[in-house]
Amino acid sequence: MKILAAGNSHIASLKEAHAVAGNDTQIDFVPLNLTGGQGNAIVRGRGRITFAERSDLKPIDIVAADYDALVIVGAFIGGDGIFRSLVNRSCFTALRDDKAVAAVPATARSLGTNGRWYHKARVLAPKVPGIQVSEDVARAAIGGQIAERLEAFQAQRLRSLYKRVIWFESPFPKRSVFRLMWGPAYSASGEAKRLHSIYRDELLASSLRDMVDFVEFPDYMTEEDGIHLLPEFSLTPGKLDIHAGAEFGRWMLDQIEERCQSSTI
Repeated sequence: MKILAAGNSHIASLKEAHAVAGNDTQIDFVPLNLTGGQGNAIVRGRGRITFAERSDLKPIDIVAADYDALVIVGAFIGGDGIFRSLVNRSCFTALRDDKAVAAVPATARSLGTNGRWYHKARVLAPKVPGIQVSEDVARAAIGGQIAERLEAFQAQRLRSLYKRVIWFESPFPKRSVFRLMWGPAYSASGEAKRLHSIYRDELLASSLRDMVDFVEFPDYMTEEDGIHLLPEFSLTPGKLDIHAGAEFGRWMLDQIEERCQSSTI
């Protein structure tokens, strides 16, 4: 079996799991943040991707027909992508006042592991328990982000080029990270669960939804709320990190094999 896997930083757990799996599956990994804009070769279904900034990564020559599946990991769908969509569209600016919202400098909300910084943009942190983004605004932002990602990857075209397209959603941050990013009051307000539900509705409503086999993050790696990542499944359990660890990668490998053997999308 031969797989083309592309994604943002969440792809690392899949790569690490594959390195120790000892199976016959060949996976060509494309960390999209290192392609220098060459990732459009994936959408074209043909072309070479090189990694000028990483001498340890070999060029990949893509021929879509050679792969049993295109796998996309994260890339701002689900998980942390839900709240990125709200921040990117400044959905909290309408709530900006001294009592409700404070603009927090990037350095105060950055999350790092081994010297890497994951959140460099300004983050708006709600301070009042129960503060909510309106239903219409939330749906527009979250639905808009889903549409943008599917259109950026040209989901309909991908489905015509690759035998199968599998997209794993990002993990939702563990509670300690979410509390730091958004404040304890907001973390306790239940707003995350409401927005997560809106994300599910908007994904199901997408006109391009059937072009891709979307895979939800597994419940057994989350708290009872079915959202927050359990610390023991984090990449770095004792640190502030938005990534899931090796078990997520192993689970994705199993899902890829299972879905590639299925007769449906």
